[in-house]
Amino acid sequence: MAEKIQTLEDLERAVERIGFLPYSGNRRELLFTLEERTDNAWHDDSPSDPWLWRSQAAAGGRLAYGKFFLKRSGFVAPRCLAAFVALRRENRTFSDLYARGLVSRGAKRVYDCFADRAEWTLPALKSEAGFAGASREFEAALTELQGLFFLCISGQTRRVGRTGEPYGWPNNDFCRLEARFPEALAAPMRTVEAEEYLLDCVQRAGDFPLRAVRRLLCGGGISSA
Repeated sequence: MAEKIQTLEDLERAVERIGFLPYSGNRRELLFTLEERTDNAWHDDSPSDPWLWRSQAAAGGRLAYGKFFLKRSGFVAPRCLAAFVALRRENRTFSDLYARGLVSRGAKRVYDCFADRAEWTLPALKSEAGFAGASREFEAALTELQGLFFLCISGQTRRVGRTGEPYGWPNNDFCRLEARFPEALAAPMRTVEAEEYLLDCVQRAGDFPLRAVRRLLCGGGISSA
């Protein structure tokens, strides 16, 4: 039985040991999650609250955090990022994928905003990309770009009112993965090598059906589009 995760430091160690860890959700699809590996209370705003670990881990820079797993959030150790880039998009650039019709126009509108700026707050990114209101296309584009390991969440910020006081719920900040973890992505991996590497990571978490494992590893990539 896996050791229970009780602190943010425990989470960082667990992710580094396994290689990645989905945050929460359907166990049949996500196989293993932080949710099932902690008995801590949620949403109590204490240092042991797993809800707070998301933004803390994202801002800390020791783990990559984003909607990486079947459109659900999770954590990835830097040592596994090159493997996911190889497996999800065969190390292709965004422009190459777009030219081949493998990414959406909405994703292009969002990703173009990162050409001269590595990081955006969500409201600013949404405005810059030309989306307004409750845009499903904008949310879908963000999820698509995270699933392809072009973007990750780098922290959270709140809106600031005229008095200078923050208000409302925090919004995620987004960053180009290459800008956030340049050293981890400096040496590309071959796709076959990447799959073997990530399959080995999953074995550290448990014994799962190979079909389900491959769906978890490849879901959101160009081979699953």
